[in-house]
Amino acid sequence: MRILGLVLVSLLAAFVLISTFEGGRKENSSVSPPVRETADAIVSRAQLVLADWEAFGKKKADQAPSVERTELALRALASIGVEEPSRASSEEVAGKLRAISKKLEKEALSAEAVALGKKLLEGRKSYAADLEDAYLKKGQDFKIRTEGKDATTLRIQWVLIGRPFVYNSINDRELMLRWKLMGFRTVVFSDGYNNTWRQRIE
Repeated sequence: MRILGLVLVSLLAAFVLISTFEGGRKENSSVSPPVRETADAIVSRAQLVLADWEAFGKKKADQAPSVERTELALRALASIGVEEPSRASSEEVAGKLRAISKKLEKEALSAEAVALGKKLLEGRKSYAADLEDAYLKKGQDFKIRTEGKDATTLRIQWVLIGRPFVYNSINDRELMLRWKLMGFRTVVFSDGYNNTWRQRIE
């Protein structure tokens, strides 16, 4: 009798477990898949990104859309199927988006390069003036200046300049590296009369 009771309890527990599992399967099967963004919505969203790029290009916005936002818009446009009615407009928007983002990114990089070049040019001129001051403070009448459109030539002039000074300068690796990093391409040593030495900085 006791054994029969245990068997009945076990059967009842198994029935409850099976019922629960089947109910869970029915609930899961009734869950709807996530709603996919429509092709028209994707194109509209990409057009907003394009409008932001155009506003930035016309100086009507301080900041361009982020690279991530642009890439997401392009990926979404590429996901639109060939059979979709919005496919043609998606390709048109994608083409414009790629063109304007690349153009403006290139312009921004060029502007940064110009600003950096100007900063380095001013730095080279300041360096020459500071170096001349340093020698004058030591009682040595050096004349140091930059030459060339971009101030990439450093001219060092001193009446007592000679081969030992030139030799020690161009063989000072730390000094030559500093000049190279500052953007100097050539250094010219002169005594102001007949002796001139020109060294390429590499």
